This record gives sequence, C-alpha cells and structure tokens, in this order.
Amino acid sequence: MFLSILNDGGPAFMYLLLLILILVIILIVKGFLKKRNLQKTINLVNHFTLFAVVWGFYAKF
Repeated sequence: MFLSILNDGGPAFMYLLLLILILVIILIVKGFLKKRNLQKTINLVNHFTLFAVVWGFYAKF
C-alpha cells in the first residue's frame, strides 16, 4: 500500500522526498536534544525543506 503510493508519484522523485523527510525529522530531533548548534541545525532544516519544495515543483512538471 505505502510503496504503491510512492510509485504513483514517480519513484525517482518520491523516494528522494521521503529520504529528505526522514532527514529533516532526524535534524529536528537532534536540534531539540543538543542546544549548542541550534542555529546551524535550523539552517540545515531550512535548506533541506526548500530543496524538497523545489524538487516537488520540478516533479510536477
């Protein structure tokens, strides 16, 4: 069921977006646990989410 949903959107695009989602969740948890590099972690999350948005728009066309 879950894999068929990922394959409907195109495997090259959807699996990369899933990987980015997992990476962003890991970075957010890491940011909450370690407070010393919070700004760097926020920057990384912002860049990854911006890449995911651009990649999603690119996959649409």
